[in-house]
Amino acid sequence: MIDLLVQGRWFMIPLSLCSIVGLAVILDRWFYLRSVSREMSYMLEQIDPLVESGEVDGIEQFCEGNPGLLSNIFGSGVQKYKQLLEEPNLDFIQHEVTKVMEDASIINTIDLERRLPLLATVGNVSPLFGFAGTVTGMINAFKNIAAAGANVDASMVAVGIQEALVTTAGGLLIAIPCVLLYNYFTSRNDTINARVEESANAMIDMLVMDIVGRRKKAPTGKRAMMFSKRKPPRRARPIAVLKRATA
Repeated sequence: MIDLLVQGRWFMIPLSLCSIVGLAVILDRWFYLRSVSREMSYMLEQIDPLVESGEVDGIEQFCEGNPGLLSNIFGSGVQKYKQLLEEPNLDFIQHEVTKVMEDASIINTIDLERRLPLLATVGNVSPLFGFAGTVTGMINAFKNIAAAGANVDASMVAVGIQEALVTTAGGLLIAIPCVLLYNYFTSRNDTINARVEESANAMIDMLVMDIVGRRKKAPTGKRAMMFSKRKPPRRARPIAVLKRATA
């Protein structure tokens, strides 16, 4: 291994740094996603039955007792829902609860994607360093040929060609696993986000149905008063309609 580093000359230094950085990011993301997957499986196994049975208080208590990124997402939605129980506009409640949960999920997405751009950079830059070493190696080979004149020896050319091939191979050997694992980690992140989003949407639907059930059970006079407190906000007219109106 040391011989290969020496044969590749100066461009093996940035390639070595790329290999160290790439390996560090791969190990970090591997163990982090493994931990997140276990946490997600446990959390959703507990929360999904509570959502199906409509136990709003149970979801809140579970999130408070199990702090974490997923607990923040579901817990923030339940808290916002309880703040808006007296709000007459169901669309407004659904919008606000969804917005709060989306804001909380941003942190989860950021943590999942952390350091992945660095891994992608290593995968893209490593072949370039290898190709640069290829160019300098061939330059050195032809330089030796020119210096030797008519007395060309194969060993003079072999040193430059060897440098070119070693750096090219080094760049590709670093880039290939980095690119493959970057795509793998990205796919895993998309799967985790889709699973969380599915459960979050189910909880939002459950909260809306819960408040509808509460209002159906309320006395007639009180229910009428609740729905008369606030008029639904006027929706903006679609752009296509505005264009026709102003035409």
